[in-house]
Amino acid sequence: MNLHHISKLISNTIDLLELDLTGFTVLTEAASGYYAVTPVIAAMAHADRVIALTSDSPYASVQEVISQTRALEQACEQNGRIEIHSKRSPDLFSQADIITNLGFVRPIDNDIISLLK
Repeated sequence: MNLHHISKLISNTIDLLELDLTGFTVLTEAASGYYAVTPVIAAMAHADRVIALTSDSPYASVQEVISQTRALEQACEQNGRIEIHSKRSPDLFSQADIITNLGFVRPIDNDIISLLK
């Protein structure tokens, strides 16, 4: 991945959409390859807190996902803004204002929904 190019694309898209997540806690996934962008988008859109869930998968290990996410986070000048968790916890869901319906966040079932604000 060309991290500089991806950084520019994210920034331009945030500007185009006027995406402002100020005041929100976002829970999303951290994944490999281009799926590493999701938590970085939230951070670049000024989310107060970004929580990212990950897990080992056929595509990458937790450590590879963390490495890729941190590299993109750094390229986008968002160092340390993303919390990466490899264990699903009800507490994380109860703190989120926005939850993305992505792989490592699923399932979003009735138990999870009952925890939401």
